[in-house]
Amino acid sequence: MLKKIKFIFLLLITFSCASQKYKFSIESNPAKADLYLYSEVQRKFIKIGETPFEIDAKKIQKYLKPQSDFAAFRIEKKGHAVENILYDIKTKKRFKYLLELKRIELWSDREAELSSKLANDIAKRVQVINSLIMKKELNRALTLTNKLVEQYPKAYIFYDIKGSIFLLKGKKGLALGSLKKSLSLNPDNAQTEKIIKLLQRGR
Repeated sequence: MLKKIKFIFLLLITFSCASQKYKFSIESNPAKADLYLYSEVQRKFIKIGETPFEIDAKKIQKYLKPQSDFAAFRIEKKGHAVENILYDIKTKKRFKYLLELKRIELWSDREAELSSKLANDIAKRVQVINSLIMKKELNRALTLTNKLVEQYPKAYIFYDIKGSIFLLKGKKGLALGSLKKSLSLNPDNAQTEKIIKLLQRGR
């Protein structure tokens, strides 16, 4: 039923096989977040609009290399953690990405005061992980994520990152374990709960 679910940082995917135009949309809560697409031609992220945003996959081909399997998007909003999406352009299906943007203070254990230096360090490390994922260096990305989990065992977001890497590696069982751990730390995260249910139905 559910062959593949691929997502980066708290990504909920719903899809319908009825459409063959494979347009897809990106929404966020709160809305009006800046949306960027990684241009493989210019080798940088370029702003293409704000959420909610509907994208025609055919129109973004000019930014990608012919052999590309994924299109990379970045969602930014002041005061919130940066979110990243990898869209599998080979699926040719209609997708809707629903992102619950996380406020910066949720990146770390709430009991600890997060200094600006520490916040910058975490952001840089996550950026490296995202870069490795885009390069499909999943083992290295997983190693760095595990280090973050060890350092911040109460930060649910890193278990979400770990779960997304396991999904990209095709390891649903391990992905479920990480996502369930995330949900146990943050029971109010409806997106993670829905992804867990989708994975369980797709077994």
